[in-house]
Amino acid sequence: METYAADWIGWAFWISAVIAVIALIGAGIMMMIGRFTGRGAVSADGLRQGVWVCAGACVVATATSIITGILS
Repeated sequence: METYAADWIGWAFWISAVIAVIALIGAGIMMMIGRFTGRGAVSADGLRQGVWVCAGACVVATATSIITGILS
């Protein structure tokens, strides 16, 4: 049972990491579009989105570490 749980936790971690990278790329694109079109609100939204993505990635990394430690 522990190996299955560890596999699921590992998969969840890597899937969330890939999603976080894609979201950071999207936030960067939003910031570029906002900068080059003169729309500051789009650029600010991209920055805000990037901050939330980083916070979410930290939560997922912390949670997977804690759960793996509990199951071990």
